[in-house]
Amino acid sequence: LPGFCAGDMSMGQMRKNLRAAGFRARGWGMGTNLGAQVDTLDRIGARVRDVATREGRPVHLVGWSLGGVMAREFAKANPDHVASVITMGSPFSGSRHANHAWRLYRLVAGHSVDNPPIGFHPAPKPEVPTYAIWSRNDGVIAIDSARGHAEESDRVVELECGHFGFAYVDEAVNAVIDCVVEAEHLRHESAA
Repeated sequence: LPGFCAGDMSMGQMRKNLRAAGFRARGWGMGTNLGAQVDTLDRIGARVRDVATREGRPVHLVGWSLGGVMAREFAKANPDHVASVITMGSPFSGSRHANHAWRLYRLVAGHSVDNPPIGFHPAPKPEVPTYAIWSRNDGVIAIDSARGHAEESDRVVELECGHFGFAYVDEAVNAVIDCVVEAEHLRHESAA
C-alpha cells in the first residue's frame, strides 16, 4: 500500500524485487493515495479478498507511510484475510501530528489527521504478526511514531534509509522479505 500522494508506481521497485525473490507481489490498485476516504477500508478489503481468494490464502500487507497505517487498520478488522502487516516509516503510534506531512494531508485529503472519515485506533496491534520498519534518518515521520511501543508490533526493524527510500532500497526490500519469511514460519507453526 503506497504512501500519501503516491500510487502503485512508487512501490514498483519493491514489487519487482519481491517478485525476484519468489513472492507474488501486487499493487493496491486504487490509484494515488490521497488520504483516508469513507470507502478506503472497503476498497482495500475488496482488493485483499480478491487476492486472498485467488491465492487460496491470507496475504501479507506491506504499507509505506500512510499505506502502513491503512494496512494496520484493515488487518484489525479483517485478520482472517491477512497473514501479516509490515509497515515502513508509518506514523501508527502517538500523535498524528508527529510528522512533517500533516498540513499537506489536510489540504489534499480535505480533513484533519485528527478527524479522518474512517475509524483509526493507533494503539491496538492487529491480531496478525505485525512488523514496524523505521529509520532515524526518515526525515518525514517521527521515530517514535514509526517504531511505536513494544506492545504495538511483534518486531521493530531499524534501517538507515530516508523516508522515500523505504519503497526501493535494498535494505528495505531485504527487511520486508525477512518479515514475510518470519510471519510464514509463525503461520505454519500455529497450523501444526
